[in-house]
Amino acid sequence: MEKDGVRGGRREEEEYEVKELEEECKDKLEEFEEEWDEELKEVLEEKLEEEQEEELEELEEE
Repeated sequence: MEKDGVRGGRREEEEYEVKELEEECKDKLEEFEEEWDEELKEVLEEKLEEEQEEELEELEEE
């Protein structure tokens, strides 16, 4: 009987650790997605600016 209590306690502790790790992973994933979104936005804005400048130069040449 005592062994079952010890096993149960260990299992609860392991389940708690797993939940903590899952939450930590979720938080890191959210953080990564936010950073990725920001970087992607910056790259797209730079690309758009470059394309606009090229179009403007082409129009000025005509």
